[in-house]
Amino acid sequence: MGKLDLIDRKVLCELDLNSRTPVTKIAKKLKQSRERINYRINNLIKTGVIRKFVTMINPAKLGYSIYKMFFKFQNVTKQIEQEIIDWFVNDNYIYWVANTKGR
Repeated sequence: MGKLDLIDRKVLCELDLNSRTPVTKIAKKLKQSRERINYRINNLIKTGVIRKFVTMINPAKLGYSIYKMFFKFQNVTKQIEQEIIDWFVNDNYIYWVANTKGR
């Protein structure tokens, strides 16, 4: 599939905010027909832009506190940095770890 047009991007945005939103509500919000939005969603699935639907659990709704922490290591060898990352990965109370570069 080529580039996504504005309607496809808006449909994806609405589905990202709440994937359970009925097609009729998305159509009304985007001022498009229900059939057109349904066609767009099916086309996004067929072309592989939407590959699957995944359940996202909000830990805060289950009573857990959520913290985002960012670390920038300085004067640390690659080995020590990897040990720190491994410690986070192996901790049972941490459910998501990412290693990035840049600002």
